[in-house]
Amino acid sequence: MSVTVIGPEGRAVEGAEVWLVDPSTVDPKRAVIASRTLGDWVAASRAMATLVEVTDGNGAVAFEGARPQGFLVAARSGALFGMAERREPLRRGELLELNLVERKSYRVRLSDSSGAPAVGVPMTLAAPDPGTPDRPYMLPATATTNAAGEATLFEPPAAATNVLEGLDQIPERLAVLRLPARGLVPLELRDDGESLPWALPPLGELRLVGRHPAFSEAHWTGLVQVFPAADGSRSSRTLTQHLTDGALELPYVSQDDDLRAVVVISEASAPERFIGTMTMALEAPDEDAAIAAPRVAELPLDTGLILTGRCVDAKGAALGEETIDLFVVGDAGASWTVITDAEGRFRWLLLRPGKPLAKVVVGARSERAQGDLRATTRLGDVAAGQVVDLGVLTLK
Repeated sequence: MSVTVIGPEGRAVEGAEVWLVDPSTVDPKRAVIASRTLGDWVAASRAMATLVEVTDGNGAVAFEGARPQGFLVAARSGALFGMAERREPLRRGELLELNLVERKSYRVRLSDSSGAPAVGVPMTLAAPDPGTPDRPYMLPATATTNAAGEATLFEPPAAATNVLEGLDQIPERLAVLRLPARGLVPLELRDDGESLPWALPPLGELRLVGRHPAFSEAHWTGLVQVFPAADGSRSSRTLTQHLTDGALELPYVSQDDDLRAVVVISEASAPERFIGTMTMALEAPDEDAAIAAPRVAELPLDTGLILTGRCVDAKGAALGEETIDLFVVGDAGASWTVITDAEGRFRWLLLRPGKPLAKVVVGARSERAQGDLRATTRLGDVAAGQVVDLGVLTLK
């Protein structure tokens, strides 16, 4: 499959990044994660790419061996972007020409309360809503400040905003900081290419660290969202971020608000297999403690159990790569859905099951064509922090 990338003046674009997305291979879970962590339609599309190439001096790329039944091809080079969707494969020998257009851009220069560049601050492009001035339309276009405290926001493509009726009637744009702090006023942007200066109010640092005595800190990975507790159990104020090597550094968080951290846990050996979740309250430091930074909060991953096991059917065949619902009998709030490995094995981080561990009965359930298959087992004499092997669970 060959693609030629053409710029606004009709010339070939050298060095453009071009990616191919085959919808039949897109994992819906990965797509949701990309959207929530990146907050940007173009970047999320790139994250879902099946193949990625860079154009040569003639603006051409070749995706060797690729002839998907339907596909999306997109390319970018600085402010230039273009995309094309096809519902049928290219004919043999057919060349796809992709035309790039210049996106409107908005530059921001951000400093912290001391006047130093504010590094690593995510911000999202938004359009003011005349009906609710305090709740602008958030657009799928996000950028993060660099070492100089600068970020460039690009207007998203029409395909990303076609669900927002009347957006073309709102020319004004805002930048919304995606930080765990209340009271941050969106910045009004200019579209003349000039960089707007903006200063943060005094904010503190926060470091989240996974803790379990049986494993090193680097054992843990996952996804974390931190936001003001006053937002409730969910929030769109902040983006989800990656827990890497068991830790997450947040350089700018409110020192005045109680915060909430929602964490989805996985292990470094299988980062895409999430094994459990927890919600943690982070109280605002008192006035004296707020002076010291960074603040460190431990994620207590040893307050429950890591349950392992292997699921088989009534004939003893492994339920490999199968969606299995794990649950605690009599506790609707203690459940988790896993995908077993090829041999039917699973791992579940069961935190705070809500009753003495020795009395807990756990179960596994699979909805297959022949009906609802399940198995249950009592944990027995166990203690918090242990890794407990449930053995073979025969679902029937």
